[in-house]
This record gives sequence, structure tokens and C-alpha cells, in this order.
Amino acid sequence: KLTKNTNLVVFAFYEGNDFRDILRENEKKLDIIKNKNSNIKNQTEIKRKYKIIKKYLGNLYIVNLFWAQTKKFLLRNKQINFRYQVKFKNKFIKYNIGNSDIDEVTHAKLLILNENKSFYKNILQEGVYKNFTKASNLSKSYNVPILFLYIPSAYSSFGYENTIFEDNKIKDLIFEYSDILSNVFMNTCNENNLNCINLKKNLIKFNSQSSMPSHFPHNLHLTPKGHAKIAEIIEKRPSDFLVLSGDDGLTPKMIEMGGDGVITVIGQSYPKDFSAMVRAALKADFEKANLLHEKLSPIYEPLYIDGNPAGIKATLNIMGICKNILRPPLVRVTEGTYSNLKKFIGH
Repeated sequence: KLTKNTNLVVFAFYEGNDFRDILRENEKKLDIIKNKNSNIKNQTEIKRKYKIIKKYLGNLYIVNLFWAQTKKFLLRNKQINFRYQVKFKNKFIKYNIGNSDIDEVTHAKLLILNENKSFYKNILQEGVYKNFTKASNLSKSYNVPILFLYIPSAYSSFGYENTIFEDNKIKDLIFEYSDILSNVFMNTCNENNLNCINLKKNLIKFNSQSSMPSHFPHNLHLTPKGHAKIAEIIEKRPSDFLVLSGDDGLTPKMIEMGGDGVITVIGQSYPKDFSAMVRAALKADFEKANLLHEKLSPIYEPLYIDGNPAGIKATLNIMGICKNILRPPLVRVTEGTYSNLKKFIGH
């Protein structure tokens, strides 16, 4: 929310989700087009069937589980190989894109392969212009500057030349999709004299140089150097030495690379699901592990954003397990964080 104390507005356009969200804003127009021949069902139209449920219960734990299971059922026998490698200092490091990237392939097909692709491109262009103009006008009404950011997906943050997909058709499709969205973003910015930054080149450079493991929300993407560092530790460890993740969100990826488990925080509040995720990963059942990770991922940020143990103490308090009291100098989570935790838990 803008106030008189706001100094800057940052509008982030995310490559992975924003076209999907624009489609949702144009449901009436989509009724004109029926995408019957797509190999993957249009998830936007599928989700529309649960519109009322999602509107009122979308942040609840049980609904997130329901949708994750429904999506898995709808995409049965239509599995996409998302495994790819990143070239880093003449080495190739294995990656595995998370479940939410299925949406990107779905919508890439609408813009590139669908017989009505020009229709969908117009929807995209009009949607970006409408949202950017609305945001720009709002910031002007408060006399506050606004900056538009283009945030690429994980694979395009490494660049086409630095990635090797097992399925080249998927690679070509999603990189073309990335170029289309990036071009629409820049054209909208240039034609309307907006202050914009496309972070593609910045992130490609960062991912080639960073020594810090990092990941995007809801997926598990370590930087190439971070991958290499963890892989080196796992490779050189003694036979009786365990490598454990210290970050709940990175656990499935760490195990996939050869790690042995995790020292967990979220396991105190969701022991059944988190331990099931770890066991699945240890058994190399990464489809199940990623599904459980997707189910829990909405709580990761509010759980850790104000530090540990403040986040888990607030979570357990909402669940009725303990009081939300911390010993000084520790402090409780903010009211906003507490509210976000309650939304996920369902209180």
C-alpha cells in the first residue's frame, strides 16, 4: 500500500507467472478460444473451475495440498523432462527444475505452438500495458517514482549457451518464451518512457560468479558455484561424515546431490509432511519430494523472514502448542509475518 512515506515503488514482472496471471484477468476473452489440441491442458482454465474455493480458501494448507494433487492427476502421462545442466568453469552441474515450471511450458505452448498464438500474444501485450500503466498512474498520484523490474526464470538466469537440457524441444520452447516476454516487457517500457531494468544479464553474470547457494521461491535452484561447492564437500567427505542441509527449502536438492538429510526448523510444526519429503528424496523419489516441497513452500518465507526461533515459535503458538514468548534479546515476529503464518495454517 502506498502512503505519504513511500519513497519508491518497485513493480516486479516475473517471467514464470505473470503471463498466467494476465490470462486469469482475461477469462471472458478466453471463453472465445478453446485450446482442445494442446498436449498439456490449459491450467488457467482448469483452475477456473475451482475459482470460488481458491478465492476464499486459497491460502489454507489443505487447499494447497488439494491443488498440488489435482495438478499431478491432470498432468498424468504428460510428464516433462525438466532435468538440465549448467556449464560452469568447464564443468557441467546437474539441475532439476521444480514442479511450478510446468506452468511455463503450458503457457509457452500458447504463445508459440498454439494455432491461436497471435490471440494470446495480444492478450499478453495488452495485459502488460494495462498493468504497467495502472501502476505508473498510481505512483504518480502519490508523487512517488516507480521502477519496473523483469525477473527471469531460473534457466534463463543462466542463459541458453550455458544450459544443456535432456529434452532440447523443451529447452528451445521455454527460451523462446523467455525472449517473447522479455521483448514485450522492454517494448512496453520504451514506448511509454518507463524506468525499467531487465535483470536477465545481471543474473547470468551473478550465477556465473557467486559462491553463495541460492534458490528461487518454490523451486530449488542453487547457483553453479554454490552447486560446485556443495558437490566438492560431498565428494571429498570421509565415509563416516554426514552432509546435512541447514536450510529446509534446499533439502531435496541437497539430498539429490548426495546429501544425507537436514537439521530442520519446519519439522517442528509439520513433522509428518517434511519427514515424508526427506524420506522420499533419500529414496530418489524426487517427484514425491518436490510435490511435498511445493505443498510446504508458501510457509518457508514467513517462517524464516524474522529469524529463528521467532518464526517457528509463532507458528507453534498459532497451532495452540505453545505460548509466543521469547527470552530477551530475542523478539517476536512482526504482526505482518504473524498474519501470513496464520493464513497458511488456516486460522
